Amino acid sequence: MTAFRLGLIGAGRMGQVHLRAISESDRIRVVAVAEPSAANRAKVAGADLAVHADTDAMLKAGGLDGVLIATPSTLHLGMVERIAAAGLPILCEKPCGITAEEARKAAALAAKAGVPLQIGYWRRFVPALKRLKDRIEAGELGALYFVTCFQWDERPPAAAFRATSGGIFIDNTAVTYRDFRATFRSLVTTRKPSGVYLQADAGVPYGQVVRVLAVIRTAGIQNVGLVAADESQP
Repeated sequence: MTAFRLGLIGAGRMGQVHLRAISESDRIRVVAVAEPSAANRAKVAGADLAVHADTDAMLKAGGLDGVLIATPSTLHLGMVERIAAAGLPILCEKPCGITAEEARKAAALAAKAGVPLQIGYWRRFVPALKRLKDRIEAGELGALYFVTCFQWDERPPAAAFRATSGGIFIDNTAVTYRDFRATFRSLVTTRKPSGVYLQADAGVPYGQVVRVLAVIRTAGIQNVGLVAADESQP
């Protein structure tokens, strides 16, 4: 079977995570990387990998079946627009933009170009979580009154990333909330949390929020409960 040839935009922290994961697949192969940082290009350079300093150079070289976008969130919309114009299928790291309007525009651009646009909501495909969803919907766990979702980064992000990304609130909590709604669809009664509480650390540069608690009102057949999504970055 011929492997799907993937181009990767962004060889920073998440880009390198994707490279390691994809290296274990015999169905997909990253054949090219576009990365403006010379230091990051050096980290991923290899005999079977064409490394470019910018996206235009990678696209001009050709030989791609699709593109994975792993740039900072503030760049996602522009990258979707560029790749859609090139007529290539897109897998974009979450979130697809830092506002709902950016996400809607990205979807419209892909639809207009006639290319698939998939967002990396990987938790929805985790076998254990899919089984959990099925068990909840089948009533096997009875009435649920409280569910807590936790997520932590394995290490603090770089200061430059904190300054240019969507931050913990957009990059993490909003995504976890969408994943929660997908997994516990039968319990969620509203599209928006009933309350969101932010905790900032004065010692963190750029006024970075370090903890977010979103309270989501839910309802089962016989119960009403609260769900807390707790996000933190060290």
